[in-house]
Amino acid sequence: MFRNKAKHEASNKAVFFLLFGVALSTVLLAGALSLSSVYRGSEEMPARAGESDLAHLLPAGWVIVAGSAVSFDDLVLPAVVFATSKDGVGGLALAVWDRELRDYRLASQVDLTEVDTRLLPDPELASVKFGDGDAQILRVTASLRDQDARGIFFVVRDGERLSVARMRTGTGEISPALFIDGFIPFGNSRVTFQDVNGDGHDEVVVTRYSIGGVGQDASGGRSAGVYQWSGGMLAYDNELSWAMTKSAQVFPEPPEQQ
Repeated sequence: MFRNKAKHEASNKAVFFLLFGVALSTVLLAGALSLSSVYRGSEEMPARAGESDLAHLLPAGWVIVAGSAVSFDDLVLPAVVFATSKDGVGGLALAVWDRELRDYRLASQVDLTEVDTRLLPDPELASVKFGDGDAQILRVTASLRDQDARGIFFVVRDGERLSVARMRTGTGEISPALFIDGFIPFGNSRVTFQDVNGDGHDEVVVTRYSIGGVGQDASGGRSAGVYQWSGGMLAYDNELSWAMTKSAQVFPEPPEQQ
């Protein structure tokens, strides 16, 4: 009887190890297939696209501004933003990678006239980062029609959507975040990007210089506006703007060399 019992236990152990081996093989096979799928997926990921690869995506009449394409190295949804023009009007286009088509497709467009009708179709694009968020933001710089100045604004990519960033002004108004760099009526404006409050992230600093006594204040005609990225937009910061403006009294800029 004991011999039969031992044989029965041995048989159970054999069955257990057999089932365990089958299960382990299944897991290993599934892992190998998954890894293979990952490698295949990576092989299908797009290389950086050039203008010739994207030109066919645009509606009739639109062309790509040479050298303007900026890639987002996004593992989930790779994308490219590039500047466009048609009949003297500028624009931006977002192309996303379609894994089924194994090609880019046009996902979103922005007309520069939506920001300001003075913007010329010669924009330069650069990727920037504000604050702690993961927002994919581009800085766009374009000449202003009939002015010795440039307009600087920002676009935000959210998946397949491209939109113009907004700003909250010192009076609380909400508008497209457009800043002027260059000559303005009765003065000039300079736009810089610097970490004003020491938090490790840049703010947008707009410094205005008055000419001929217009808009004179305690800083001698120089005032500064500081904008921080907050809540998905650039918001005017009263305290930082006040501090930057008052610093002109304590640390005046040296006169320009003649």
